[in-house]
Amino acid sequence: MQMTQEEKRIKLAKYAFSQTQDQEWALVRPLPDYFNDLNAVHELWTSLPRVTRLIVVARLAKILKLPKKNQNEIGELEEALFSATAAKRCEALGLTLNLWT
Repeated sequence: MQMTQEEKRIKLAKYAFSQTQDQEWALVRPLPDYFNDLNAVHELWTSLPRVTRLIVVARLAKILKLPKKNQNEIGELEEALFSATAAKRCEALGLTLNLWT
C-alpha cells in the first residue's frame, strides 16, 4: 500500500523531531510542510551526517533521471541539488532514511 504524502510528511517530522536535542521544543512546533517548503526540507537535510547527505543527493539525481556524466564530475549532483522540488527532495530523504519504500 502506497503511503500518502501526509503520512510521509509525518514520518519525516517524527524523524526530525527524534534528532533534535530539545524534545520539548520539538513537541510544540507545528509539523513542517516538507513537501512544499524548500527551507523546511533543506533544514532537515542539513541536520543529517555528511555521508548521508551525499547519499540523499545521489538518490535525488536518480529520481530526477539526470544523465550520467564522467564519474569524476560533480555536475550531476549539483544539478540535483539546484533543480529538485521540495517534494522530490522529500522522496530522496525518505527513501535514504528507510522511512518508506
